[in-house]
Amino acid sequence: MSYTHLLILPRKTKKNYKLEKWIISNTSKNKSYLYNKPCGYIFFSSISIKNISSTQIRKNFSNGKTSSGLIPKEIEKYIISKNLYSN
Repeated sequence: MSYTHLLILPRKTKKNYKLEKWIISNTSKNKSYLYNKPCGYIFFSSISIKNISSTQIRKNFSNGKTSSGLIPKEIEKYIISKNLYSN
């Protein structure tokens, strides 16, 4: 957290109570704070939940399949151009 902010997207998961106190003490509910300070805040986004598995995306690329619709086209082009996740 010394070099960046942490953006958390909603996800269906169980709470980890060990981290809860630390998370609360570093959370900002005002996203404008992210622009005013270069690092150190946690921000929970309110975007809608989409069931995406990063493991499945990597497997798709590894098997020569597309991940169209799961990731932005620009990201998919970058992954392909750099041969990321290929066997």
